[in-house]
Amino acid sequence: MASETAPAIILNVDDNEDVRSFRTLLLARSGFEVVEAATGGEALSLLKRQEPELVLLDVNLPDISGIEVCRRIKSDSSTNSIPVLQISAAHTTDFDRIRGLDNGADNYLSSPVDPDVLIATVKSMLRLRRTQTALQREIIERERSQQALRTTHSLLRAIIEASPLAIFALSSSAVVTSWNPAAERVFGWLQTETLNNTLSIIPDDQKDNWSKLFTSVLWGEPITGEETVMKKADGSLVDVSVSAAAFDSDSAGSGVIVIVEDITHRNQLQAQLRQAQKMESIGTLAGGIAHDFNNVLTGIIGFADLLLSQINAADPFYNPIQQIRKLGDRAATLTRQLLAFARRQLLDFKNLNPNAIVTDSLKFLGRIIGEHIDLKIDLEENIHTIHADVAQIEQVLTNLCINARDAMPGGGRLTIETRNTVLDESYVSNHPGAKAGSYAMLCVTDTGLGMDKSTKERIFEPFFTTKDFGKGTGLGLAMVYGIVKQHGGLIYVYSEIGKGTSFKVYLPAVEVPADAVIPSKTDFPIGGTETVLVAEDENAVRELVVAVLESLGYKVLTAKNGAEAIQLFEGRADEIDLVLSDTIMPKVGGKELFDVVRRRKPDLRFVFMSGYNVDAVGENAGAIANVDFLQKPFSPVVLGRKVREVLDNRKE
Repeated sequence: MASETAPAIILNVDDNEDVRSFRTLLLARSGFEVVEAATGGEALSLLKRQEPELVLLDVNLPDISGIEVCRRIKSDSSTNSIPVLQISAAHTTDFDRIRGLDNGADNYLSSPVDPDVLIATVKSMLRLRRTQTALQREIIERERSQQALRTTHSLLRAIIEASPLAIFALSSSAVVTSWNPAAERVFGWLQTETLNNTLSIIPDDQKDNWSKLFTSVLWGEPITGEETVMKKADGSLVDVSVSAAAFDSDSAGSGVIVIVEDITHRNQLQAQLRQAQKMESIGTLAGGIAHDFNNVLTGIIGFADLLLSQINAADPFYNPIQQIRKLGDRAATLTRQLLAFARRQLLDFKNLNPNAIVTDSLKFLGRIIGEHIDLKIDLEENIHTIHADVAQIEQVLTNLCINARDAMPGGGRLTIETRNTVLDESYVSNHPGAKAGSYAMLCVTDTGLGMDKSTKERIFEPFFTTKDFGKGTGLGLAMVYGIVKQHGGLIYVYSEIGKGTSFKVYLPAVEVPADAVIPSKTDFPIGGTETVLVAEDENAVRELVVAVLESLGYKVLTAKNGAEAIQLFEGRADEIDLVLSDTIMPKVGGKELFDVVRRRKPDLRFVFMSGYNVDAVGENAGAIANVDFLQKPFSPVVLGRKVREVLDNRKE
């Protein structure tokens, strides 16, 4: 629809050239832009290419009657909002007018039409349409705002109710006005026992300090992570970390919202062995970082989506905001990995057969580790059932296999084993954190480089990596550690320099049969070892593509534009299996790069990445053999699957 200041576009449909030309001249003099059609078919065709603000439609047309044209316009969801003004023949009856209106016409004039009446009617219908459109927009925006408020209120309530942290609110006079379920669990006081009463969780020797702290917070000095002790209903003390801030609402008045984390267990761990203490402390830190960072990402991603929904692709800010959205998703993936390490994921536990998980994973593990590594499987026949999340155990197996692959750059043997194991009291006494009982053990062993003692001590720490800068995030094994711990399991690493490494994962056995195996729906992209040439002038996109492909095992050659890509291709054409190129780049674009590649190596697969359509590289590009397209924006999963799909099609 045209803007309020732009001239309205009117489709003038009449088979009589003189009449049509006269009306076009009349409308043009009144400031309208006019598009003409001589037949009903021509009018319907024009409507598919251009949306006018009003259709001026003669009833008697040579191919399709004006009434039928009107019916088709009004029955098509893409055009039914366009007002139609039908103009009848000279001797039209009231029945004809009724038929026209019944078939969707918004107004009806009989020939001959007075020019002033025609212009006045057109202007009136356009004013009505624009008024209706404005009202519809206002209604939609108002409903959207109200829904957003309801959603936010519901979300905040759900977060507070589901939070593992004790959250309660105090009035300005320190009376409890809200008390969440976690507060009941931490302190043992029920909500009904605390509401409208003063706090009963402050020890006598802390009351003066608490009173001063409460007053300073109420006056606008928030606190974060203040460590102290509080009293439970049974009189025992609990170590806590307190965060608090003042609030002021029209309905509830002023007060203080308090968030309390029970840190008793963390403090107890500090008295244990140094390694266990360090790992638990890092876990808490990683979880806190991920949680806080997710709050930031919620704003980044949410506001980016809002902005993207309110501007069009031609706006100069569209692409930068789109980059923010993509990078926000990448950061969200990082926080999910941190949450996995911190054991704060929501898991879908089922009774599973570990052998079935290994067997089902083989279809993509072979591609991940590459052909230079010999994969050996050794599964115990009557393996114990485990109570676990199948997707998370698949992730553990995948990350361990990727780690093993990277430890054997020159090839070697990777062995995956399962065994029934009983950990006795003797074993438990030598392994802090272990519990006696029956376990199913999953073991991944490689014949790679091995690790020294200092590396083994830090191997599960987040962001710790022995890989070159930019080659890994250092979160793969941290994720494994967090997932295993969240399943109540144990993981140990045995390694010797030059001999290899063995990771043993112990998962508690359950005395029930395994549930029916449901294939995992994880969106883990299948990798490979082929060589991919990436040509992309956008640094963020190029770096994202390279990171994703290298993490999947591919060898990646990078170019900032088509000219660099051609230079790389000319020198290394024989080793390149796939070209992944942006369509529009400085110096030399994707189409020119494709032409060079096609002349030198006709069968080489080529994938165009583009925020535009196929026409950006030629009208018939979609029909060219060995060419595929990847529409921006895309996720790493979509990228990984596309590359694997294209390479597999090449092999077929």
